[in-house]
Amino acid sequence: MLQETPPEHVLQLKYPSQPNNSNIITLNTMNQAFVQSAVIIDDEINGAESLDILVKEYCPEIKIVSVETDPFQAIESIKKFSPGLLFLDIEMPGMSGFELLTELEYPLPKVIFTTAYSQYAVQAFRHNAIDYLLKPVIVQELVASVNRWKERIKTEMAEGSQGKGNVHDRKKIYSDGQTLSIQSQNNIISISTDQIVRFEADSNYTHIYLIGGKKLTSAKTLKEYEDQLTGGGFYRVHKASIVNIRQVTKYVRGDNAYLIMKDDSRIEISRRKKSDFLMNFYKGKGI
Repeated sequence: MLQETPPEHVLQLKYPSQPNNSNIITLNTMNQAFVQSAVIIDDEINGAESLDILVKEYCPEIKIVSVETDPFQAIESIKKFSPGLLFLDIEMPGMSGFELLTELEYPLPKVIFTTAYSQYAVQAFRHNAIDYLLKPVIVQELVASVNRWKERIKTEMAEGSQGKGNVHDRKKIYSDGQTLSIQSQNNIISISTDQIVRFEADSNYTHIYLIGGKKLTSAKTLKEYEDQLTGGGFYRVHKASIVNIRQVTKYVRGDNAYLIMKDDSRIEISRRKKSDFLMNFYKGKGI
């Protein structure tokens, strides 16, 4: 049963032995089973409780660490527990499920949307959803969704293991200002990093703005580009932006500091990134 907590909109499950960094997969090499933490977010208390019961009964590979009925409180719980999976409602007071995802730091948890409305399916899969479950949730569909999530995790782990030896090589190539391959939805385009003005996150996609005003959209996340371009004259100034330092013309001081790029775009710089950016990249050039 869910534990009662003072604020009625928050249903917090307490696990004394649960570490703060709970986004950890435990693999059993014999049966390939794994366990990962998850958060349920649904403004309807009955729906949240019902899903919690179903997951605990039929999906033992998932450990529910928090059940939230308020999307703003849910963001804080996600920061605290770093879950690997969200069961996320879409229509909620004050903030939709899609809007909630834009407030999270990358890399994003995997998402299974749960909603009473079918019209959001296309938008949900644009956010790289694992699945889209209609309420009331049916056990067979829930289990199938969780199985898809497990397969996604296994595939990503296998790809990550195969690519570990090439990380330093990739950084060296890109730091030399050579060619970067951009994987779009339809093809792969090779461009020089010198032609890139900035990267902008759009959920699990990334928009890449080039000199001359051209824009490309990549199926990779901003975090993936950050890993590739670290040390190559690019800097992540905000959770949604990476800039080419050579394309910055001005730094505008203030509580809401921002950069002006050579293409006249204005890029917000987060407070926690400001000091490091000024110290390492932009000494004495602010206005």
